[in-house]
Amino acid sequence: MSHLQQQQLKDDIAWQLFGEVTLQQAKWRDTVIQHSSSISLRERRVRLALASNDMVSLAQWLKRLPKESRNKEEWQYWQAITLIAQGKPKHGKKILFNLVKKRGFYPMVAAQKLNIPYPINIAVAAKPENDIDLLPKVQRIGELLFWKKENLARTEWINLLIRQKKIRQQQLARYAFEHRWADLSVQATIIAKLWDHLTERFPIAWEHEFERHTKDKKIDKSFAMAIARQESGWNPQVRSAAGAIGLMQLMPQTAQQVAKSNGIADYTDSSKLIDSEKNIELGTAYLETVFQQFGFNRVLACAAYNAGPARVARWLAISNGKLDVISFIESIPFSEMRRYVKNVLVYNLFYQYFLGKSVKILTKSEWMMNY
Repeated sequence: MSHLQQQQLKDDIAWQLFGEVTLQQAKWRDTVIQHSSSISLRERRVRLALASNDMVSLAQWLKRLPKESRNKEEWQYWQAITLIAQGKPKHGKKILFNLVKKRGFYPMVAAQKLNIPYPINIAVAAKPENDIDLLPKVQRIGELLFWKKENLARTEWINLLIRQKKIRQQQLARYAFEHRWADLSVQATIIAKLWDHLTERFPIAWEHEFERHTKDKKIDKSFAMAIARQESGWNPQVRSAAGAIGLMQLMPQTAQQVAKSNGIADYTDSSKLIDSEKNIELGTAYLETVFQQFGFNRVLACAAYNAGPARVARWLAISNGKLDVISFIESIPFSEMRRYVKNVLVYNLFYQYFLGKSVKILTKSEWMMNY
């Protein structure tokens, strides 16, 4: 067995030693990780330090990350926090101020940590040219949407977009936005990588339905919209591989339980979930349930909406009140679920902005809570 193969075998074993282990096993694991070239394994060790609320160990393991990994926004943030904890606030705050200039979860968190407003910069899309209306493919897409063939329209839209130059993609994104083709507007920004075109990336869709089904609840309309944007990208007919359906991606079994517990008598079977109004009614009802279950905390509520309340309760039992909110989020053991929570909070901030509300990534109670 070559040295490389030996290290790979050791890496595979080390991955299994992040639960309850003996002191000897932990020492062996850490020695292996120090000699490993696996960035993901080293980052997992950083997250273990975060989950243990061990700032000394966190600082040490951050230094052991390769430069390209240390430059990631999450690790820039935590380098700043460790510097501040070490009595070097000037150096730490400099990193945070530089982070705020960027777009995303950690730049928004950095702004809140510094107690300054997060600057929202919106790129302006090119105005659609008049000939777009006359394009046969665009006319066909409009017809498909009229007949509620959203998935087929989406396929045609993607095929149209990938053949266009960047400026034309911008125009098509704006065209979709102006025609209230919300999911197609989102899709255009993804294909064209229009990350700063926030208007087209985060269209306000089904606003009246969300208003109607959140006005008697504790959840904000912006929060429910952020969930929908993350779950379905505003495609009302999307189905996940797991079987979730529609705008807020409800599983049929969950929808049935929600309908029963909330007295929604006209929900009869999963075919109703294709109806956007009914899907939003059930989805907001379920979001309200987990929001109340977890003390009106959006971090925990959106984690529960995605991963299930039992998992979130288990994570809280493990952290046992020793973590701050950002440590807790970064300690979620699955990358997809971490990304989900971060995305929803970011999307919520953008929808707060577009709905004319105060703009902060986290509420005061979410920020101050021990997790």
